[in-house]
Amino acid sequence: MSGPTLNGAPTAAGRAVLQSVAGDRPQVQALLRSVPAGIPNGTFATFTTIWPDTSGVELGDFTGSSLFVFDDHQGSLRLDHRFNEKNLFYARYRFDSQDSSGGGQVTPPGLTTVNDIEIDGSGDRPKHRSHE
Repeated sequence: MSGPTLNGAPTAAGRAVLQSVAGDRPQVQALLRSVPAGIPNGTFATFTTIWPDTSGVELGDFTGSSLFVFDDHQGSLRLDHRFNEKNLFYARYRFDSQDSSGGGQVTPPGLTTVNDIEIDGSGDRPKHRSHE
């Protein structure tokens, strides 16, 4: 599946340059953590760290998105019985299940998680499971 294209993502070679020249800077660390290597597209960016030293970073394209699937299952049951004017009995049971798959942006990692939630009428806390 394809999706929006990010132009200007550092390629593997560009990431190596950034890591060696400015890898100790928080902004560069965040970029390298969040954006995967792009596919080279013939473009470069230059930057200056300490005048007059300049470095060139090879840039590329990154395309990615994912499908989104959502399934929701709900149920409710209520029983009522009136024995007489003063005695009434009722019981209630509820069930809810929710499955969702990742959708939209693939990077940074974690945005395409799958969350499975089950809630039943037993009073137990919901059961959560997350994975990518």
